[in-house]
Amino acid sequence: MRPVWAWRLMMLVAIPSLALFAMSVASQLPYVLADPTHKDREGVLLWATVTVAAALSLVASLLFRLRGRMTPAILLVAVVALPALALIAFFLLIVGMFIAKDL
Repeated sequence: MRPVWAWRLMMLVAIPSLALFAMSVASQLPYVLADPTHKDREGVLLWATVTVAAALSLVASLLFRLRGRMTPAILLVAVVALPALALIAFFLLIVGMFIAKDL
């Protein structure tokens, strides 16, 4: 497989996964920021930081790709895409367990 296609496939996984994750974090962020005694404050702020870092990684990967340097571009997008694939597999496992429970 050519490096360009590997990069494109990983971007195809990373961008929608990151968008869904960012929406879920952003929906909780106003409540956490408004209440300093919120029990999940540190966790949500940590996940918000991880989301921003992942988005910056994808932007840096795109910039490396535009400059023609594929190795750093693939490594940066893999940092986001591979954990996203693991989370998708974990989600499918949980959904499958719920479906199998009702059979």
